[in-house]
Amino acid sequence: MVNFMRHNKRQVKVGNVYLGGDNPILVQSMLNVKSKDVQGNVRQAVALEKEGCQIVRVSVPTLEDVRLIEAIKKEVKIPLVADIHFDHRIAIAAVEAGIDKVRINPGNIGDDDRVRQVVKACQAHNVPIRIGVNAGSLEKDILAKYGAPTPDALCESAMYHIRLLEKFDFDAENHTLSNRQTIMEIDEFFGSGDGLCVDSEDNIHLAIWGGYCVLHIDAKTGKVLSKTETPAKQTSSCCFAGDNLTDLIITSAAIRTD
Repeated sequence: MVNFMRHNKRQVKVGNVYLGGDNPILVQSMLNVKSKDVQGNVRQAVALEKEGCQIVRVSVPTLEDVRLIEAIKKEVKIPLVADIHFDHRIAIAAVEAGIDKVRINPGNIGDDDRVRQVVKACQAHNVPIRIGVNAGSLEKDILAKYGAPTPDALCESAMYHIRLLEKFDFDAENHTLSNRQTIMEIDEFFGSGDGLCVDSEDNIHLAIWGGYCVLHIDAKTGKVLSKTETPAKQTSSCCFAGDNLTDLIITSAAIRTD
């Protein structure tokens, strides 16, 4: 069993739950039904809530799709997050429709004034904003400065948008960065990567299917920091549990050890 210390983070209210602080880590999932299928999205949201999901996110690509918000919220009690791209008007309409949280990518939602309009709507309804910065939406000047969507470029972009929200006196933001990169490759002879989790140091714990172990990996360099061996070959997943989330729990698909 491996113990890790959880870092205390800022508390943010999303609907009827709290993220960060001393609050438990919540399970969140995203709907993958086409936005035009309203009842299909509702059914999937209900099914997720029954399985223990505590926050659900839905893509709202058009103004017409804002109708999903009311339909889903009528059937579930867990908070609903709207994933918005390209059109600030959709974000504003989602807030007015009762969304619990907005995820926007300021890099593709328009100029500062459009971001300000979204902020104003969220302020009026006490709705938090998750800032999503990714490799495909970096500002042209930042991309030119770094030559590629490097980690430093993503950080500079995120900090720019954080300061922008602060300029508009918005202080209930969540900040996330995403840029898929290969940090390591696993030899097929050794096994294959399966379930994983991230610790308070932002390092990865990866279950190796067929490898009798869980690897503790530096997320920046791909270096294996340690290996937790298991008696079962088909190691399938891992997660942190316990009162302080310091116990690493490992699961296996095997019914017996080797």
